Amino acid sequence: MALVGKPAAIGTAAAIATLALLSAPSAHAQEPAAGDGAPGFGERGSVLFSVENVFGVLDQTYSAGNGNNSTNTSLNDNGFFPQGFVGTRIGINGLLSSGITLGGIVGVWNDTSTNQNGGSFTSVNIGPRFGWAGCLKKYKALGFWGRVGPTFQYVNFSETIGNTNASVDAWALDLSFEAFIVWSPVDHFGLLAGPNVDIGLTGHESSQNTGADFGYHAVGMSFGLVFEL
Repeated sequence: MALVGKPAAIGTAAAIATLALLSAPSAHAQEPAAGDGAPGFGERGSVLFSVENVFGVLDQTYSAGNGNNSTNTSLNDNGFFPQGFVGTRIGINGLLSSGITLGGIVGVWNDTSTNQNGGSFTSVNIGPRFGWAGCLKKYKALGFWGRVGPTFQYVNFSETIGNTNASVDAWALDLSFEAFIVWSPVDHFGLLAGPNVDIGLTGHESSQNTGADFGYHAVGMSFGLVFEL
């Protein structure tokens, strides 16, 4: 498969490590008190604008096949990102009075080769997110934000070899988990860091007149920024 042969992965979360905290928020976190002069994360009624996957490490596996083990192919790729089909993305989430966050993420990348054969790929990641955010009671500058939701990933790869044009389209649906620790040195701004896991649910790859099942799985650690609007 042309796509599987590329040492890169579609888009851009360990299961949410902070779920234990989320089950008892009153004991571990609170809404930052208004007017207390201390920065904090998780102000209720705000909008969280995040820039994610600015930097990180990722171990990912993507595969294609028709269900026959003799024809299945897969590739494991690991290292620093943004790289290949994984790149920086943005997120917009509303933070409700209960601490629940509702929103989504989106990322779009395009790369065009300048070598003799020529080639390009376009990748899109999009998905809704449900989560919970708050900060520590005695140190409001340190917070946490756990999220879960499906991620739809699409990629198109094309390459010209001599007089032949080759093109591959693939899509995958993953269940994504993200658990961020948030440090807010000043009001309305925070640094994100935490593990992420993507569990592949389904997908499909097509090339010319052929098609195959497509799967994607990943685990990593990412860093980013968040702004409370």
